[in-house]
Amino acid sequence: MKRSPGNLLVSLAHWGLLGGAALFVLVFIVVAGIRMGYPFELEWTEGRMLDHVARSVAGEKIYVRPTLDFVPIGYPALYYYACVVAARIAGVGFYDLRAVSFLSTLGCAVALFLFIRREKGSRFAALLGAALYLATYRASGGYLDAGRVDPLLNLLLFAGLFFARFGLVPGDLLLKPEAPDFDSSVAKYDEIARDWAGAALAGTLFALAFLTKQTAVIVAAPVGLHLLFVNRRRGLFFGLAFLLVAGVATWLLNLYYDGWYKYLVFDQVSRHPLREGRMMQFWLAHLLRPLPIASLAGLLFLWDLFSRPCRRRTAWFYVLAGSGFLATGWIGIWSVGGDRNALLPAHGYLALLFGVGFARAIEKARETRWPRPMRVAIYGAAILQFANLVYNPRAPIPTRADREAGWRLVETMKSFAGDVYMPYHGYYPRLAGKPGFAPSYDYASFGEASTVMNELREAIDQAVRERRFDAIIYDDYTLPERWQPYYRLRGPLFESTDVFWPVTGYRIRPRAVFVPTDDNASQEPLER
Repeated sequence: MKRSPGNLLVSLAHWGLLGGAALFVLVFIVVAGIRMGYPFELEWTEGRMLDHVARSVAGEKIYVRPTLDFVPIGYPALYYYACVVAARIAGVGFYDLRAVSFLSTLGCAVALFLFIRREKGSRFAALLGAALYLATYRASGGYLDAGRVDPLLNLLLFAGLFFARFGLVPGDLLLKPEAPDFDSSVAKYDEIARDWAGAALAGTLFALAFLTKQTAVIVAAPVGLHLLFVNRRRGLFFGLAFLLVAGVATWLLNLYYDGWYKYLVFDQVSRHPLREGRMMQFWLAHLLRPLPIASLAGLLFLWDLFSRPCRRRTAWFYVLAGSGFLATGWIGIWSVGGDRNALLPAHGYLALLFGVGFARAIEKARETRWPRPMRVAIYGAAILQFANLVYNPRAPIPTRADREAGWRLVETMKSFAGDVYMPYHGYYPRLAGKPGFAPSYDYASFGEASTVMNELREAIDQAVRERRFDAIIYDDYTLPERWQPYYRLRGPLFESTDVFWPVTGYRIRPRAVFVPTDDNASQEPLER
């Protein structure tokens, strides 16, 4: 039977949107797969993250007093331990970090799919929400598959949010259309409301998220508050599970690491100040610019919930949970040292709202006098949202020239008989069979310097004064003034200014080689 022009247009919009969303998923998988095997840093702190994994695999503790040999990063332990499992299977390498992040991102997309499907009963809307999260790949800085803690954090947050919203329901109900409302009095929801095990599981997942990154508590607190308000029993079990798992694990870790876990993960991190001029950047540059239609869809969805008295408790669930997800990203971007990896929770939440908002908009369109034009308009808006996130898939992939420059760097380090110090890329000397050393930051820029950090800075300076290193490979052509009497510039590391830049995060790379001032080595340029 011949289709009417209206039905044909709806069908074309439907399949065009579905094809575009599926293409984003495919591109992410291909790009992440290519990047996973790159033997150098995709993002400048990946090497430091890998240092922790290598130490743990070697049987050394990772939370220790900062010294010239090693300085722990102030993240909790769960991500490192997950990467250690991968390292014991595949060997120590950057692919351990990236494999955990890649699988976590896919898992988070599945959690979003299940959440939207359970909430609105639409597989199509659920696929769009999950695909939109993967489509934010470049908008979130390429961190979805990088060796950082944030993808695992997001997986645990959204898995916890699922069970906080729906409880621990039987497997055949996980994908059943239409979630029960918090205000519903039907027997089926009464059973879920009394499901303490589901609340405890949600609290446990949020606790694991907290053991991945401290900012998870910003999301857990408002979610737990809502559960406590709606059903005291569920709220209490959620809170008890969170406090028990997070508290006991933190206590045991601090005991095992002789008190350094608390110092590094909580005391030292709390010293980080906020940057000036970043308050509005998060909302304008990082949310509204890349996700304008998803943001609008979320607001309309919340307005629709509040307009129906029977759904207002559900609306408050989304508002309170959203306040946590958005605040996590806002604080992360606003903090000194923060980058777009902090955007992952906020982008994930907007992807969720986009999915449920899209499904609700389609429902409302069917109730109007012009259902087909309204559906086409909604499909068109969704297509525009995906189009706004289009990126060149080659941009986040290191080139052959990058790889060749990396191996030339390794050969340069091997050419020195003694140790080589790389203040911002401490893992690279390990590739040349040499020990790595502590990073040399301006620790004062990260807040009030502690006695421990002041001692660390003095230890690094002392090693430089003693000319302990055969070479310093630095990220600038000028050393800090206090080092200049002891090391001189031998030459640039790379001829080209276009190679070996990180394709994710801050653009910093090793640039120049410095040798001791009393060194008699050749003045000839480095081999390239």
